Amino acid sequence: ATSNPDLFDDAIVDGGRLHPLSKEQQIAIAKALKTIGNTEMTLSFLIALTTGARIQTVFTLRKKHFEKPLKEEVETEVKIKVGYGTDCDTKFNKIHTLIFPSWVYQKVRIYLNSPRYKKREDNSTHIFENQNKQYIFLTNRGTPFYAAHDDPYRHLYKEVPNGATVRQFVFTSLKKQLKKDEYQFDFSFHDLRASYGMNLLDKLIPLVDKKELKLSHALIHIKEKMGHSSLSTTEKYLNFRERHKIKEQAQDNYETYLMELLNE
Repeated sequence: ATSNPDLFDDAIVDGGRLHPLSKEQQIAIAKALKTIGNTEMTLSFLIALTTGARIQTVFTLRKKHFEKPLKEEVETEVKIKVGYGTDCDTKFNKIHTLIFPSWVYQKVRIYLNSPRYKKREDNSTHIFENQNKQYIFLTNRGTPFYAAHDDPYRHLYKEVPNGATVRQFVFTSLKKQLKKDEYQFDFSFHDLRASYGMNLLDKLIPLVDKKELKLSHALIHIKEKMGHSSLSTTEKYLNFRERHKIKEQAQDNYETYLMELLNE
């Protein structure tokens, strides 16, 4: 065993080996998604990138989580509780709060009222006793991309949906489009979570440098937002950043750009 595994595989170990994507790569993915025009994939990638949710969380979100209308002027973010007792899966079923930027939350609400979603919902053979328990992401055949562990219909699937369609999309459509756009880098859906963590760090480190925020407080903030069980996982993000001497890019500018790009 080597004492420094990072020399060989430069990743953050956070429920898998994660590779944060640079802002440039994140924007390249957003542009490619926009070109491809698959609404479900664009929205799910956007949720992972702006909330840090893992694949099983993103794809087990239900209609009921988006019922609350937005008081737009007032709310810049919306909290959604996931994990045990919420019908939305998390790692080890741990209760966690996802913090959605309002514009992303609103995009999901608009999508849920679209003819495209209604058609998928109508195609679904699995009707929940409460309609609001239906998944927000369904394939065109009306099946979930990822079946929640307490989904009463789980046993009816020959192969229980576990995100394979999403991985297939990354592997074929998305990488093909990125290649056309002259980008070549390897990534998985899971890396969006690591990118979210690094984006948060990039936002807070300038405040730490200016002594407006303690580093320990910055790390605790990130730990909460990412739902890490221990601070040692959060510190891996800091170590990764220091190893790579990553320069912060103006974060506000990045988020505004992402919002404008995907709201056109």
